Amino acid sequence: MLEQVTPQSLAPVTSAQVVILAVIVMALTMAGSWLWVLIDLLTWPSSTWDSSGLSRARWVSRVFLLGWIGAVWYMHSARRHLKTTYAEVRSARKDHHNLG
Repeated sequence: MLEQVTPQSLAPVTSAQVVILAVIVMALTMAGSWLWVLIDLLTWPSSTWDSSGLSRARWVSRVFLLGWIGAVWYMHSARRHLKTTYAEVRSARKDHHNLG
C-alpha cells in the first residue's frame, strides 16, 4: 500500500542546508568561470598575443597561481587588450586585402 505524503511527513529545509547549497553553487560558479577564462586565454591566436605585447605563458601562470582572482584580473585587463588588438589586426588585414 502506498504511503500518503503529508506536510508533516516532509522534512523542513534548515538554514544550514540552504547555506551549504549556496556555497556549493558559488564554488561551482567560480570553478566554471576559472575554467572558461583558462580556455579563453589559450584559444587566442599567437599572432594576437604577439601583436598585443602580452605573454600568454605569464597569463596562464597568473590564472593558475591566483585562481579566480587571476581570472578576474585577466578579464579586466588582458582580455580587453587582446580584443582591441585582434580587431585592429583584422581591420589591417582587411584593408590590405582590399588594396591588393
